Formats: sequence, C-alpha cells, structure tokens
Amino acid sequence: MLSAAGFAGIEFAKADEPMLIGSDPDGVLEYERTSPSASEVLAGLSPAQAAELARHVRGSLVAYLSPSGLAMPGAAWLVTAQAV
Repeated sequence: MLSAAGFAGIEFAKADEPMLIGSDPDGVLEYERTSPSASEVLAGLSPAQAAELARHVRGSLVAYLSPSGLAMPGAAWLVTAQAV
C-alpha cells in the first residue's frame, strides 16, 4: 500500500515494550467499564454477574501492577517511509 501510494525506503521495526495502561487496577477497571464494548457486555449481565466479572478482571490486572503503575505487555510495528 505504501509503495502504491508513492513511498519508498519502507522499513518495519517490531516494538515489544510494556504498555502503561493506568496507575492502579481500580482506575483501569473503572475506565474500561465506560468503554462501548464493555457497556454492551455489562448491559446483558445481572448485577451479581457484573460484580463477579469485575472481581475476576481486577484480579487479572493485579498481576501487572508495578511501582510505575499497571504495565502490560505491548506489541506494535514502527513503520517508516519516505515520500518520493
């Protein structure tokens, strides 16, 4: 696609770095609760089911807690190119 758009010198570099997603599990959980996809899922659950899901997700997030916050594995590609 980049070549067809007139770019050259196209390079890809893999970037696997921890991704800071928040300062603590409760803050991340509260933020995620407001996302459209989570709101849709939560709307289909009873209050007891939603609370159980929140406990489970919070427990999973705690494993990624570090002194700098909640850091999860991250992966991306850095793509560079020059317009010709």
